[in-house]
Amino acid sequence: RLDGINVSSENIDKFLDFDKAVRQVFMTKVFAYTKNGMLCNGKCVEIEIYGSIIYGAKGATDLTTYGIKYRSPGNGRWYNEGLHITDSTIDNFGTTFDITDIYAMSVTGGHIGSAMGGDGIIPSGSKTAVFGQPTSTACRNIKFANVNIYGNIEFAPVGGLEYQAKFTGCSSEMCKDANINIKNNASSITVSNHTFHSSKNGVAVVCQSNNFNISVNDITCDSSFVGGVHVRGAVGDNVSVRGMSYAGAGNPIYYERPILISGVPVATASMANY
Repeated sequence: RLDGINVSSENIDKFLDFDKAVRQVFMTKVFAYTKNGMLCNGKCVEIEIYGSIIYGAKGATDLTTYGIKYRSPGNGRWYNEGLHITDSTIDNFGTTFDITDIYAMSVTGGHIGSAMGGDGIIPSGSKTAVFGQPTSTACRNIKFANVNIYGNIEFAPVGGLEYQAKFTGCSSEMCKDANINIKNNASSITVSNHTFHSSKNGVAVVCQSNNFNISVNDITCDSSFVGGVHVRGAVGDNVSVRGMSYAGAGNPIYYERPILISGVPVATASMANY
């Protein structure tokens, strides 16, 4: 039980280092200002964080830093099981959430963000969250609810992977390029009731090739965007966009394969052709 702990020094490499089997860790009202945040490598189970701040000391000067990093040695038995964060701030790292092996993860309320440049815009290479290819069979059940997201989210598996990820009632701001980037071979991702604003000529959601079961519902994009939802590549089924309020330049939707569209504004002649 870590309650009210204050750790503050940019010379500390990481705040917490969990190795092998770590169980039942509760963090409440913790403040950590270190180069990196928390490394979990092994079979870390039942990690709960409440009302805490984990803030990167290096910011944009070192984009190799991480806020919360999850890895496992694999071999089936050994994978991380649970990380649950409530009403906390995890911010100012090169990659704030660097996640591969985890069975269940939830972030509810609070603020998460990546390192930003002097202009207040997230620099290229800085990510709020990257979900990669697990070494075990588990990288599942990812939930973000009512979270302020400052930066880019990326799903980047090597082989086909169903993340069972859901973003509900969140807000994304200050992104370049793709705000939520669903790269090749990533599937089973839902984005609903999500507000995208204050980007640097960004696109709210990008789906690449070989994506399945992607649902984007009731999103809002302000005038800073050059695209709402882009679906690229010829392979991938069951992709739908239902409901969008779009004030940006260009088309609210661009796609290169058949998708389901409902409740999307017709803003240009090319949209009418769709």
